[in-house]
Amino acid sequence: MAEVDDANSSSVSSIRSGTPTTEVDRYESEPSPMDMQDVCQEGSNGAASGKVESMEYGCEVAEVKEQEKPEDGNDAKRTDCSPSEYPSTSPLERPSSSASRSSTHESGAVEFNSDLRCEHGGINLDEFRQAVSPEEWKQLSSYFDPATTFTVRCDEPICRQCENDFNEQQWGKQELKESLRDLRGRIGELLREIDRRRPAEEDYGTVYSRGICSRFLAKLNATIRARTASLVLPAICQECVMCSHGWPNVGLACDFGSVHVVALTEQEWVRLCEEIAAGLGSNESTSPKPIFIMERGRIENMCEGCFGERLEALNIQRYVYDDAFIYVALSEDGSISTSFPKTTRRTQKNKCFKVKMSSTDTIKDLKLQLYKQTGQTPNDQLLYRELGGSLLDGDSTLFDARIEKNNADQPLILIAQSVSNVTLKYDEQQTRAPERGFIDTALAH
Repeated sequence: MAEVDDANSSSVSSIRSGTPTTEVDRYESEPSPMDMQDVCQEGSNGAASGKVESMEYGCEVAEVKEQEKPEDGNDAKRTDCSPSEYPSTSPLERPSSSASRSSTHESGAVEFNSDLRCEHGGINLDEFRQAVSPEEWKQLSSYFDPATTFTVRCDEPICRQCENDFNEQQWGKQELKESLRDLRGRIGELLREIDRRRPAEEDYGTVYSRGICSRFLAKLNATIRARTASLVLPAICQECVMCSHGWPNVGLACDFGSVHVVALTEQEWVRLCEEIAAGLGSNESTSPKPIFIMERGRIENMCEGCFGERLEALNIQRYVYDDAFIYVALSEDGSISTSFPKTTRRTQKNKCFKVKMSSTDTIKDLKLQLYKQTGQTPNDQLLYRELGGSLLDGDSTLFDARIEKNNADQPLILIAQSVSNVTLKYDEQQTRAPERGFIDTALAH
């Protein structure tokens, strides 16, 4: 915390800190001629007054100087505003500390006000500084050793190095914003056209002969549309669509994954490579590896082994879930050949039993959950994947049985051997009882 020699600094600090100016502030900031005369007489006569009230205020906290004790019987006081044990130092005179932001002194004691010191030993510009009166500063600093107190004067400037670093950082962000704005103006329309494109199968290999990673296009769109400069322009790496052998292992959105190859014309591929290289400042030697698209959407040099493994892994992920809904439709005993009437998905859901399950649960666990809704014991329940299909084994898990989550379009079939006590879901094909009102209709929501 730095000391303030300006007499008006106290009132300015009070205004900046949002606190009203007290009577002590006005008294100290506007000394009368009589006060100045008393101070001069006090210094010349050497009268002991116990302590010297300093007119200096700290930015975070104001510094109050303690009076030196008379040495060798000399009772004369120092009229200087900065006593010898608290020398006034400028930012250039502050010692640099490698651990300047630490709140612990080299001796191990807690250092007071160390949050205001930057890594160069000066005053940082990150922390808020609150001005206080000399009396407040004296009370605050009395709990700490003067040797472990970092004093900040209100008139002392912040660290020049920190200020330069901050200005350079702001200039770099502004420059990045301008470059991204220019890039958006050059290729923004091209990216929108690629996103809206739905190529026909006969256009592959003739019109669209190059491929690019879909994840890169998503990152590029997010970067040039961002309102902040915190994002960095991505590079065309193509690694997301390449296997460990260096060949493509995904197709043109033909798998279940989120990453796929996007078809481009040769001119679009060259233009994107040039724009990204110019934005990153790279040369032609670091150009990305192209992906060639042949007739009927086939990828040249496709790694068939890795592609098959990827499809298998993505296919397995469809049957791995936690706390997902499984839909089960009820059918009467012996009516396996009966088909459900065509209806909307919402109505189909209302006619099914909905159970929350995980892929590690067994078919027997599913029957126990259905027992709570139907009242039929698990031994009286027969579960099928589809009408006319094979009976599901009670000991197998939902993953082993390849039961997908949220299967409202193709629910499991439950055949209860005794349906007299089963609570049937409402069927809109039946005659609706008047007393039901608007239950199970759109007007009930």
